[in-house]
Amino acid sequence: MGLVTNLGTTSRGEPPFQISTVAGTSAYPMSIRKRTIPSLVSRRFRRALRRVVPNVRFPFRFNWGWFWCRGDSLERTLFEGEQNIDEIVFVQDILRPGMVFFDVGSNQGEYSILAARLVRPAGRVFAFEPVPSIFSMLISNIALNRLGNVSPHNLALGATAGYPLMYEALGRNSGLSSLMPLNVAGPVETAQVKVQLSTMDDFVSQNQIAKIDIAKIDVEGGELNVISGGEMAWRRLRPIAIVEVQDRRTAPWGYEARQIIESLRAHDYVWFEFAGGGRLRPHAQKLHYEYCNLVAIPSEKTLGLSHLMKAESWLRPAR
Repeated sequence: MGLVTNLGTTSRGEPPFQISTVAGTSAYPMSIRKRTIPSLVSRRFRRALRRVVPNVRFPFRFNWGWFWCRGDSLERTLFEGEQNIDEIVFVQDILRPGMVFFDVGSNQGEYSILAARLVRPAGRVFAFEPVPSIFSMLISNIALNRLGNVSPHNLALGATAGYPLMYEALGRNSGLSSLMPLNVAGPVETAQVKVQLSTMDDFVSQNQIAKIDIAKIDVEGGELNVISGGEMAWRRLRPIAIVEVQDRRTAPWGYEARQIIESLRAHDYVWFEFAGGGRLRPHAQKLHYEYCNLVAIPSEKTLGLSHLMKAESWLRPAR
C-alpha cells in the first residue's frame, strides 16, 4: 500500500517535503537491494579475461545499467563490490519519475545512469565531468544505455567561471583528477589539461532550471567551491545534497572539510550520516574528517523524510 508522509508545517511555515513510499522500500524493481556485488563466477571471469586481454574494453551489465569496462578503477569498483551502497540505496529511495538530479563530478556516469533509470523520461539528469578523456567515457556509457534523459556537460562547477588547468590523473585512477595538485597515497601520474569552469547558479540561470531534487557533489576537494557557486540554488531550489567530506582532499584547496558542513548550515540545512542500508542518523560535526559521504537536507524537508531515519536515532537534530 502506498503511503505519503505529511506531517503538518515546518518552522519555515512551509508544507514539509512529501515522498511516496511503498512499505518502506523503493517503489522501483531495481536489483540493488538483492544483489550489489557480481557473482563469484562473474568476478573470476573478469579477472581471467583481464589477464589475457588487459587493455581491451567490453560491455558489462551491472545491476542498474551497462558500463564499458576498461580495466580502470570503475571496473574494479563495479566488479569487486567497492561502490558506496548506502548512497546508492538512498538515491534509489528518494528519486521518483519527473525529478531532477545533478551529478557534479560524474566520472563515467555510475550515479547518472542510476538516476536516469529512476527519474524516467519525465525527469532529467545533468552530469558534469570536466576532464575530456573521462567525459568521452561518460558519453559512451550514456549511449550504451540509450538514455535520452541525461544531459552531459564537459564542465566543472566551482565558485567562479573561467578556464583553469586541471590535474588529470592518468592510468587506472582517472577518478582522482582535480583542479588542485593531488593529495593521495602513493604516486599517481598526472597531466595538466585546460577545462571549462562555471558556477551552479550560472548554469541554472542559463538553462532555466526550475528545480533540483538531489545534487551529488564529489569533486576531489572542491566541494566548498561548488557550494559557494550555488548560493541562489541553495536558497531557492533547496535540493538535497550528497557530499564527499574529507580533509585529505580539501587540504590542497586551503580549507578544512568541516567548512563544507558550516556552509550549508548557513542556508538552513541539516546534516546526516549513513547508518546502514541507506538509512540516516543526525550527524555531529567533527574537527577532522576521514573519508565519508554525508547528506545535507533542507530543514523544511526533514520531517517528510523521517521514514528514512534510523528509528532509534530519529530526533529533529540541532543544526
